[in-house]
Amino acid sequence: MIDAVAEKKFMTLKKRLDALHYCQPFTVDSASLIEKLLNDLVKTSESFQSLKQNNGELQISLSKSEQRLEPVKKENIRLQKENNELHMEVIRVKEEMEYKESRWNNTRKSLEDDKIDLKKVIELKETKFEKLQDEVYFSNRASI
Repeated sequence: MIDAVAEKKFMTLKKRLDALHYCQPFTVDSASLIEKLLNDLVKTSESFQSLKQNNGELQISLSKSEQRLEPVKKENIRLQKENNELHMEVIRVKEEMEYKESRWNNTRKSLEDDKIDLKKVIELKETKFEKLQDEVYFSNRASI
């Protein structure tokens, strides 16, 4: 025989299961196990609902964060484009400077070569001039 407390627990458990549409029959002997399983099921359902609500709040927070990030993403894209353009400009200017430096060095080298050639010409002219001076001097001395 079951006592009044056990029967009351059995009936309460039966009503809870019926409310959840678990209408299958069970005995008083299995009531303790079924009560534990039902309590676990309720806790699991409550935890699931809590997690579901938390997930919804996180989704809203994520959406707001993404909206706040959108201007930063656009600015980042603009800055990357500007950075790439500046980088290409630096490369262009560097190549232009290298080209100009190379032309300047070639021109300088050519002018140095011309200077050496002109010095040689001057030396030859000076030597020729000195010879002519000597000839004039000696021819004037010989005529005296």
